[in-house]
Amino acid sequence: MSLTRLALTGQPTSNVYGVDLAAPLDQASVDSRSTAIGGAYKNILDTGSVFDGIHVVEGQDGAPLIWDSVAGAQSGTRALTNMATPQVQFMCEKKTTLGGRKFRGRSFHIDVAEADVADDGTVAAGTVTILQTFCTALLANFGGGAFAGMVLLHTDATLPTPVTTYKPDAKVSTLRGRYRR
Repeated sequence: MSLTRLALTGQPTSNVYGVDLAAPLDQASVDSRSTAIGGAYKNILDTGSVFDGIHVVEGQDGAPLIWDSVAGAQSGTRALTNMATPQVQFMCEKKTTLGGRKFRGRSFHIDVAEADVADDGTVAAGTVTILQTFCTALLANFGGGAFAGMVLLHTDATLPTPVTTYKPDAKVSTLRGRYRR
């Protein structure tokens, strides 16, 4: 499942999440989740950005079913101010009940204003609260009705692992180059 953000002043982006299904999807399920998630997501986005809804690719065998939300598109509500460079992004952490790096995940979110971040990369407390509201809405809306919950997908034969905690990091990600030690 992907959340798509269309930037009126920047580039289109999307975030992809693994979600387990409890029942076959219908259009009403996809639309209601898009509306609920959009309500929290618009508070992260600036007024020059638009959340365009969710896009779901369902199934693994044969041709996948594809669902696009027809409701829930929302415009950003945060004032368009001096924005940080695209390399600076909010980071949200996904955790499961199992230990180790394999059972942890991250997602990155754009529209970081300079005022949101201190010189050392610390995210302002009010912005962390907005991000936590979004993370809570995302985790809650992917667990109920036809959706059985957010999962971490693995590149090996490990079964998808249910995400139990989804929370913002207090520091931004800078996507800087990594150096060998």
